[in-house]
Amino acid sequence: MGLEMTAGHVFLEDEAATLALGASLAGTGLASEIVFLHGDLGAGKTTLVRGFLRALGYGGAVKSPTYTLLETYELPRRLDPDASEGAPEPTPRSAGAVGGVRLRPRATPTADGTSLQPGSARGHPWDGTSRARSLRSQTRSAHAGLHVYHFDFYRIVDPRELGYMGIDELVSAPAVKLVEWPSHAGDRLPKPDIEVRLTGTGSHRCADVVDHR
Repeated sequence: MGLEMTAGHVFLEDEAATLALGASLAGTGLASEIVFLHGDLGAGKTTLVRGFLRALGYGGAVKSPTYTLLETYELPRRLDPDASEGAPEPTPRSAGAVGGVRLRPRATPTADGTSLQPGSARGHPWDGTSRARSLRSQTRSAHAGLHVYHFDFYRIVDPRELGYMGIDELVSAPAVKLVEWPSHAGDRLPKPDIEVRLTGTGSHRCADVVDHR
């Protein structure tokens, strides 16, 4: 089942519809945009990301990086809804590890000496910006495929924690950024190109899509 992406409101009768919404988003030709995914726990944000990745040929498991903050993927630059059947699976790199909506196709301690709250990225494998710069350098390869960064900031208590993972470098990298719980990042993120707000549960889910581009 496919959904035609048009900015607006869409009813999601089941998980398949949420996957189709993600696939339709992938079909708009995103390359380096930032997409905010709003919604309560269980609203379907990660399911939408799974649909996005599957449509681009990734057939592996997709989990929300609640503890690692970021999961990265390198995918072929093609839309292939059937790619997950029998195709080799790209390997994700962990950071510590019908209705319609049509989107336009893509033309250490803190400085003040205070301590961060529990959930801090301190001690995390992405502590500091060197790894972020390395990842950004990889995405600049002339032969690289499409890069997708899947963020989940649910456990972020203080937005300053994001400085430890090199957030400024990551959000400016040439990759599609799909962000769950962007409100927890405070003002550390740029304005989104697209926002998807998922509401409801079970068979009464809806999505509102806004294209800011």
